[in-house]
Amino acid sequence: MALEQVFKCPRTRNKLRSGPLGGLMDGFCDALLGNGFASGTVRKHLSNVGHLNAYLGTLNHREGQVLCAQTVAAFLTSYPARARNRGPLDRHVAVVKASVNRLADYLRTSGRFAAPTETASYQPLLEV
Repeated sequence: MALEQVFKCPRTRNKLRSGPLGGLMDGFCDALLGNGFASGTVRKHLSNVGHLNAYLGTLNHREGQVLCAQTVAAFLTSYPARARNRGPLDRHVAVVKASVNRLADYLRTSGRFAAPTETASYQPLLEV
């Protein structure tokens, strides 16, 4: 399993493998390693995605359910109020967002990420 390559602590691996995104973490880890990311960078990305995983757990999001852009946007909007970080908050949130975007790219390749539904700019006029 990929998580064993980057995390020595069984408790950390078990935590990553739990929750709504838990079944995807080994594959995401494999994808990151396969793209040449260093182990430390992979640990950081997985740790950041863990924040999204915890958020999805509060929403009763189920494992295997397709993740949508609206849910990710809601997470990124609400996360700064809950974040505990020692450094500048803006920088931390930007790094978490980058990790979540990498996860979205990974999920998009397997059809497990729903892109935002865009309404045509003229749609409100048609509804009048």
